Amino acid sequence: GILSGKGKVIMIDKSVREGWFQQGYFHGPARGSSPSGVLNYIGHYKAGIPCGLVWTSVRGGGWIVGCVDNQGQYSGSDIAFLYPNFTTALFGEFKDGLLVKAKEARLSNIEIKDGLLCPRFELVSERTFCYWPSTKDDIQCPPMQKDPYES
Repeated sequence: GILSGKGKVIMIDKSVREGWFQQGYFHGPARGSSPSGVLNYIGHYKAGIPCGLVWTSVRGGGWIVGCVDNQGQYSGSDIAFLYPNFTTALFGEFKDGLLVKAKEARLSNIEIKDGLLCPRFELVSERTFCYWPSTKDDIQCPPMQKDPYES
């Protein structure tokens, strides 16, 4: 038969997404947890793909939060990396989940929309941060630029 109703999806990394199936697709509100049971995903699915506003935890305790594109990826100009203090953020442009260009921001407001916490951010600096992948031989980021979380 075709999956319908409440169910779970086991992801490749062994994390679990709990939500609803509709006509065989994961569809509707969902929450995810790591194999150890720690919350790591809050959002919605549409026909098996994350959609709309999504929160995804990242290693170290921070979260990426924003509206995903039609492929379920964090791509766009209003996406934030929210530091573990849930106040400090880098807010700006991401492409396929990687930071392209962002500025330091602070969480200024949060409201509940469609059952999800919907954050708003206020820029607090014009300093630009980019994704600067380092190699074993070279550190790409500006050496004197302080991380907003450590400033």
